[in-house]
Amino acid sequence: GVLDTANSLTTADGRTLSVGGTPSALGNTAKGGLAAAEGSATGTSATASYGVFNGTFTALNAGSDFAAAGDGLVFAFTVEGSAQTVTVSKSDATLANGATTGGEIKNLTELANIFNKKVTTQGVEAFVTASGTLGIRSVAVGTATTVVATGITANTVTTGFAVADSGLLATPTATQVDGADATKATLTGNAATAVTLDGDDQISFLLQTGSDSAKAVIIDKALIDSALGVTTGTIASPANWQTVMQAA
Repeated sequence: GVLDTANSLTTADGRTLSVGGTPSALGNTAKGGLAAAEGSATGTSATASYGVFNGTFTALNAGSDFAAAGDGLVFAFTVEGSAQTVTVSKSDATLANGATTGGEIKNLTELANIFNKKVTTQGVEAFVTASGTLGIRSVAVGTATTVVATGITANTVTTGFAVADSGLLATPTATQVDGADATKATLTGNAATAVTLDGDDQISFLLQTGSDSAKAVIIDKALIDSALGVTTGTIASPANWQTVMQAA
């Protein structure tokens, strides 16, 4: 997926969003639009890996003791051996696009989207793997980077809330997958061309606002349908792209 600067994306406080330029580990930071061959997709590398937090995800809500703003999951992983964490709390779910206003995390796609909104300098993005687990991969473009999942702990404010309530395993049994989906490649396309995503499709890329850190964004069918008021997962025009990007 690509974006044309004619759409003039800005943040809520009026700052221009910088999208496009030459892909790098720091993200697409140059102004001037995203060239058709510089989108974000996943490629392969025999020497790289993405991390896997396995288990069968169960919706997090008040019924599973996910009730207080501070209740959350702390995801621990390594990037090229460097220990990193990202925390997803109920307060994050309440504010995130794609989640209900009550702070419920209904599915793994919502969890991945919220995770990505919490990434700062860790250099990763979350995604849903083909086998239905939560994957964590590097956002470095064209670089064979090894990411390994090491565990999940719970921030417990509501009595009884635990990692087990999410269905994910506190200690992953399969911490990484080598090769497939390990590094960034290119995705061709044009913002004037209609794009339709079904339930298991995702488009990911980096956005940078001013001098802030680049952040990974995932667009999926649920986000498109919610932003555009459709049920088809279709982005039909550059104006639709603008609406979906602002929602993401």
